[in-house]
Amino acid sequence: MVIGLYKVSLILESTRPLPLLSWSGVVAARIVKECIGGREGLVSVEPLQKEGQPLNASPNKPSTIEEPNILLGATLNTTGFYRLRSSLPGCLDRWGFRVISFEVERWVPRLPRRVTTSRDAIEFTVEYWPTIYAFRSRPILYPSPQRLVYSVFSALARHTGLSLKGYANTLASNVELLGWNGRVGLYSIGRDRKVRAFYGRATYAATARYVELLQLVMEAAQVLHVGKSRGIGFGAVKPGSIMQMVGSL
Repeated sequence: MVIGLYKVSLILESTRPLPLLSWSGVVAARIVKECIGGREGLVSVEPLQKEGQPLNASPNKPSTIEEPNILLGATLNTTGFYRLRSSLPGCLDRWGFRVISFEVERWVPRLPRRVTTSRDAIEFTVEYWPTIYAFRSRPILYPSPQRLVYSVFSALARHTGLSLKGYANTLASNVELLGWNGRVGLYSIGRDRKVRAFYGRATYAATARYVELLQLVMEAAQVLHVGKSRGIGFGAVKPGSIMQMVGSL
């Protein structure tokens, strides 16, 4: 049985200054876990955002959150969602936030029903916020197309109960990285721990016959995030439009 997930977006206003000493995904995760009573129920969390950009700081360069219109986003399973909803706004008040707006979207993945016979290639872009891919426990700090595909399908299988290995293998062998405009940064995640993550815009090409499968991956990536450490705000992505190219892969 496919289980739906809940993508929650909260617009917050600070009622008192909140010191920020690390990657704001860590703070967002602490807030959400306090609201739902633990890690159970949390699928992924977005870093705290202001004007469409993630907030970040470090012990060597601290900052303070005291602006209006801070966005907190998270994806939760059914248990986590109802716990969050029942605990608002009290749990946020303890962090110095007041809820301005609360939006929720229930998401249920839909598998593609057909594969076209097209030999054309399609091009698509993905805007990465700080992301950490891994292969056999080693960090992969660039937008690997195979890590994108496998990390999404792995998360889909884990959180929905779907068996998707065949889909993952098929798409992973039919997508390639065309270019990347980005960098690698160092992020403090507390207790003197730091991790490296990449961010920026990647352009990919894929075989057009698998466009519906690719659309599922792009949709799921926005809900589940990609790569490692999704529970502390890494791996958030914003896919661009899919464009058809001339020629074939």
